[in-house]
Amino acid sequence: MNRLWNRLHGVGSATFRVALGGGAVAPSVESCIQDGTIHLLYDAASGYVPEAGAVSAKWTPRIGGTAADVLTGVLGQEPVYSASDVGFGGLPTVTGNGVGGMISTTPGDAVAVSQPGQIICIGRNHTPVTANNEYIWDGTGAYRWILDKLAGATEFNMYAGSQAATGSAVVDSELNLITAHYDTTSSSFRKRNSSGAMYTSGALSCGTRTLQGLSLFASENDTNPTTFGITAIMVVTGLSAADQARLDAWCQPVMGWT
Repeated sequence: MNRLWNRLHGVGSATFRVALGGGAVAPSVESCIQDGTIHLLYDAASGYVPEAGAVSAKWTPRIGGTAADVLTGVLGQEPVYSASDVGFGGLPTVTGNGVGGMISTTPGDAVAVSQPGQIICIGRNHTPVTANNEYIWDGTGAYRWILDKLAGATEFNMYAGSQAATGSAVVDSELNLITAHYDTTSSSFRKRNSSGAMYTSGALSCGTRTLQGLSLFASENDTNPTTFGITAIMVVTGLSAADQARLDAWCQPVMGWT
């Protein structure tokens, strides 16, 4: 346990830095993934550029993919950027506004990852609207991985060729570390929330599809938008239990989790 703590907080490693005057400076999100491969990483701390007076904005991934455009077609409907969001421990965030989503201009070029694979999101739930289908992310066409809440439901749903309810309730303003693991007949959903509680869905069948593109805050055709907020989201293969533990530990000091 002590060796894990030292590794996380920079003892004997140049990956992490210790702040003067006490306390550890949290590492970057991607440095937590040491056993897996990050295929795509969007981080609100870098690369998101709202275009004033335009109907689009660009969010350039720090790893992989291509810059994504907000294709709402309506001025002022692009996701909202905050340089310091108090709900995320002062981290920058990008938040859907419930009107328009964000879709890559070339979604097929953004990312293509076959199962098994994971999408990891550090984000905060909104107040669910009972009548709405609300997407955190989606892919394109028939080859897609989805995490959403269906109309009239309170739980998240996974989809990769077939739908499987996770049973995880949407809680207003709850900050989460979400890991959706897509693996044909053993897909699973894990949510670590701001109160320290853990939810794991167990084995699910989500089909055998490939992630093709990545749409955020809405479905791939820019409908069913959500007001979910994200500080970082990544697509990973080969995620280990140790990687997950490092992500948990990353969130604790940054988000003020216990």
